[in-house]
Amino acid sequence: MGLADITIGITSFLRPGYVQACLDGIFNNLPECKVIVADDSDDIAGREKFGILMPFDSGLSAKRNALVQATRTKYWLSGHDDFDFSTPEAREGLKTLVEVLDGNPNIDVAGGRVHNKPYEGFLEYVEGAYIREYPLRPDGLWPFYPVDLTVNYFLARTDRIVPWDERMKIGGEHGDWFLEMKLQGRKTVWIPNVSITTLQLGDAPEVQDPRYGQYRQRAVDLGHRIFMEKRNIKQYIGFGGDSKLTHQPALAPIDRRVPGVISSWTPMIKQTAVDHPRKADGIEIHAVGDECAVYDSAAERIHYLNPTAALILEFCDGNRSRAEIAALVQEAYGLPDAPLDEVSRCLNSLEEIGIVR
Repeated sequence: MGLADITIGITSFLRPGYVQACLDGIFNNLPECKVIVADDSDDIAGREKFGILMPFDSGLSAKRNALVQATRTKYWLSGHDDFDFSTPEAREGLKTLVEVLDGNPNIDVAGGRVHNKPYEGFLEYVEGAYIREYPLRPDGLWPFYPVDLTVNYFLARTDRIVPWDERMKIGGEHGDWFLEMKLQGRKTVWIPNVSITTLQLGDAPEVQDPRYGQYRQRAVDLGHRIFMEKRNIKQYIGFGGDSKLTHQPALAPIDRRVPGVISSWTPMIKQTAVDHPRKADGIEIHAVGDECAVYDSAAERIHYLNPTAALILEFCDGNRSRAEIAALVQEAYGLPDAPLDEVSRCLNSLEEIGIVR
């Protein structure tokens, strides 16, 4: 059914002019789609036209949960009150998102961009230490790329969405939700050439309440600290390698750790008896910046490996033992000891996803 399978969920707060323009764009350009708005503003005048009226300042996470619970269609689109759905590009992009989910039942979330600004990649989670974002470096060869997170413009299978943590009213909820989706085995992809723009209506009082900015600035207190405490981390390291968030005392960089596979396709790791691992037959390895993409033709999946995992895979020739591979990694990185435990965990993960035998 295509676009008719979509409910667009719009979150709105103190922006009456924006949400009306957003809805006008949907009604005129995407009439097939259903739309629900969750609004937690305090001015109730005219709010009866909205789908869900929530107590003042309920928070972004609570609004998203309410929208998903009210959705009866196969797919749910994450939308905001300043998204411009009136353009031909918005319509074509939404059709592409649907086509990818329709054609790939193993994919749960398909994301795009906002203003075509890159914000897609992978999450490395080391409990007790940090979460780090690794950017995707697409090579242009594939119609979509497996990732762990995208920007908040995505289409998801309604019955595969995990709830947002409502303690995080604003801030932290984005990374926390995508991390939880990954931990629960949900599959996320990023799709090239799918992007939404935002409305530029200014900040006149009839368009946006003067208090809007001050409420937006509460992200650190209301969300980020809760996120870091919940995930038991001391640092959140962004795509650029800088620490976006830090809990004191700050954690020194961990240089010796072998991160392993950074792929949204990686399941829980199990122990394996293979002592002389070798690359699986039928895989294709392509350099993607400092990382590599491994295409598994049998499973029709793409796996992205960080530089260390790519190096370990290169050493898997069926002749070297795990200990010998760890010694080669020690030599390559100038480590004081051979990182046998870390290399073994990485090899277990590579075996789990089927690219090492």
